[in-house]
Amino acid sequence: MKDTILGLECEYGVYLLDTKTGKPPNDNNGINKFADLFALVGPERCPPIDFIENGGRLYKDTGEHPEFAMPECSTVYEAVKYLRSGNEIMYECQMSLENEFKKHKREIKIIFRADNKTVNPKNLEDYNSHGTHENYLIRRKTFQHIPPNDGNIKKYLLTFFITRQIYTGSGSIFIKNKNNSYPQGYVISPRAFFIEKEIGFGTTSERAIINSKDESHTYQEELARLHIICGDTNRSDWSNWLKIGITSLVISILDKQPAAFKGLPVIQDGMSLKVFRKISEERDPKNKNPYWDDYPALSPIEVQKYYLEKAGEYVSKISGGSEERQIIDEWTKILVMLERNDEELCQILDWKIKEYFLQEYAARKAIKAADFHDYKLAQIDLKYHDLGPNSIFEILEKNGHIKRIISDEEVLDGMINPPTTTRALARGTGIKFGRQMGLSPQANWTFVKLDNIEFSLMNPFANHNRQLENFKKETY
Repeated sequence: MKDTILGLECEYGVYLLDTKTGKPPNDNNGINKFADLFALVGPERCPPIDFIENGGRLYKDTGEHPEFAMPECSTVYEAVKYLRSGNEIMYECQMSLENEFKKHKREIKIIFRADNKTVNPKNLEDYNSHGTHENYLIRRKTFQHIPPNDGNIKKYLLTFFITRQIYTGSGSIFIKNKNNSYPQGYVISPRAFFIEKEIGFGTTSERAIINSKDESHTYQEELARLHIICGDTNRSDWSNWLKIGITSLVISILDKQPAAFKGLPVIQDGMSLKVFRKISEERDPKNKNPYWDDYPALSPIEVQKYYLEKAGEYVSKISGGSEERQIIDEWTKILVMLERNDEELCQILDWKIKEYFLQEYAARKAIKAADFHDYKLAQIDLKYHDLGPNSIFEILEKNGHIKRIISDEEVLDGMINPPTTTRALARGTGIKFGRQMGLSPQANWTFVKLDNIEFSLMNPFANHNRQLENFKKETY
């Protein structure tokens, strides 16, 4: 879409297994923290914990977990591609780490898991949460209208986010724990149960549906980055495409013409968290809820249809481009499919893929468990999100049970080459040149530095820096 910058950050859980026992190692020996894992390997045998040549960033985030922040993208297709490339980079890293353990005479299996609900392997009732954070470029003026003192944009966003889970949910099983703080059984969106506020700036505690953290990584006076942390971590290309595409279109409309959504149903004050979790637990997108201002009881599908209708009118009015039109088409199709409970959903949406697979597995193994409330099924649920060719997701996809968008060749390209239409190109090629020439490259979202000379990357739409290009010519 025009004037769009998209970026996602995927957090990964880290699990260690002793291959002799099949259980987590009993000793620490400096290997139970992500930073310690990378300290064993070293940058020459593993992607560095820093900005890399595809323009993205691999790093250790708060809580000792690895995270990949993909390079800035200007299309939905690109964003889905670089999410997959990030997963493959992390899998390569996993393999490098395992080989290094073998050199230290340790038979340790490492699992990187792209999921939302991190579970203590020794206690399946002990939950924490990782996530996928979404970032959308908007005008500073719009960002200033989102805080609690302004009702319209905030309410549109809250309503959209709590209902979009019907096509963005990753699905998950909760084993009921002792303090009853989580649901029991299978839900659409596990992330819904780790969100505690409507608006806030926390990412590790007091997480909010709308994150108010103000780090634009660009011209602060003009632009802002809308940071969304309430979404699930998806494996399916189509779940990711629908999530990024539809969300980017809705945010773009609110940024440019918020009046386009005037009169749409919005969630009642103070009811967002309740309805967010209720939709997730009910697992029926056609179930109606009565918590909308000036509207009767509506289902999540019906709410999404209202937003789709207004978005379609907006795209027609501005003679939107091919990507905007495709988003409207696919948004329409997925809501119709959900209304019919179409079988094809089990090849497209993560929560439906996983639900169907768990049903089939339980039937084969004669597991009789109400609403999947079973420890064996809960373990299978988690393994869906493992990285690598032996993960349940990738086996299902390879065997044709999951429809994909991005080819293997495109994934490999995204691992080493940056997008060509954003500043990620200047960053990635600058880093690559610096390493080739021994210039000790350093980078941030807003600059790249070679031989202690800093080149600005403040404009996210500028895919080259003239001074940087001249420096490369003179140095080479």
